[in-house]
Amino acid sequence: MMKRKKRGGLRSSESALHVVASAAISLVGNDERNTGRRVRRISP
Repeated sequence: MMKRKKRGGLRSSESALHVVASAAISLVGNDERNTGRRVRRISP
């Protein structure tokens, strides 16, 4: 029973990390896209 509980905790923590990582990647991607658009507009 203890092993099952530990595994469940690990799964929940891993899922949370994946959600946070995906959110961070999406934010970084949006920032990169915005900066790229700004640079393109300013360069020409």
